[in-house]
Amino acid sequence: MKKIMMGLVIAVLATAQLANANTFMDRRALLDKTKSAGKKPIEIGYNSTTTGAKKEELFFWANKYWPMVNSMTAQTGDSLSLIPENDSRVLLNLVRAQRYKWLYVNPNIAVVAQEHGYTPLAYLNRELESVFVVPFDSPIKKTAELKGKNIATLANSNDMRLAKYYLHTEGWDAKFLEIGASGYAEVEALMSLKKVDAVAVNREFAVDMLKRNKDAYKILATAGGVPMSVLLAHVSVSDAEVERISGSMLKLPSTILAAANMTFREGEAPFLPFTADHLRYMRAALGFVEPDYGRSIYDPKVDKYIESPEAFTEGIVKPALKTPNP
Repeated sequence: MKKIMMGLVIAVLATAQLANANTFMDRRALLDKTKSAGKKPIEIGYNSTTTGAKKEELFFWANKYWPMVNSMTAQTGDSLSLIPENDSRVLLNLVRAQRYKWLYVNPNIAVVAQEHGYTPLAYLNRELESVFVVPFDSPIKKTAELKGKNIATLANSNDMRLAKYYLHTEGWDAKFLEIGASGYAEVEALMSLKKVDAVAVNREFAVDMLKRNKDAYKILATAGGVPMSVLLAHVSVSDAEVERISGSMLKLPSTILAAANMTFREGEAPFLPFTADHLRYMRAALGFVEPDYGRSIYDPKVDKYIESPEAFTEGIVKPALKTPNP
């Protein structure tokens, strides 16, 4: 039995290595073709949140986002290359230094990037959505009744930022208990032990929590959401290149992201054009918890920071309410 199991493991590893090897051969062929045409590969700064992954692991991301980049490469004739960085602090420094012409990053990085000459062009048609969860028999029936209540949430997370911003739009605040390294497990435990009145978590975890604890909890309301990931280009990128690269992303078929375990409804576009509403809400959601956040954008054409009030919320941007329960 051990020999059989070992054989299966080796077979699986061999299959994975072959898939990566094929990806490598595809990318090498594309790169050689691009070089022979006298074109320089276009690098896209990318933040990976895969725990424990190392940037030096050459094809760690092959079965996730390389298919997307390969498809865009085939469409445009340019060779696109994702340059992954796991440490968001390192990536933020590279963004501030304007290391990359292109970025494909989460909203936290995207908001900062817009202070340093990057313009958002497209976003993944999925949201990082924060929701309030309360006990099923809770006397709390609407978000206004969360005033002064104890709410557990993950420290420095989008869940926390969006929840705080949403309650701020109501004109009052709650008492947030911010959980660190122990993560969602402690957030759920606090709810189970009735140490808090509610929790603010992402919808995916909330749905799983409800499934695992039948009739114990319910989703009270959404606290809003921001795009899961955003494609940005530096203002120094030519209009022709912007049209080629962003246009190719918008034309990607939904099947191309299957390798990243992302599914979409039939006919649903995986990427959509970024809008001013997204920009205003992302800035507002982050700006509320970062009061010293700047309101100027670096323009390399004039080599200085310029005021850009249109990039910010005009007053308070309140998230639209959705169906509360999954």
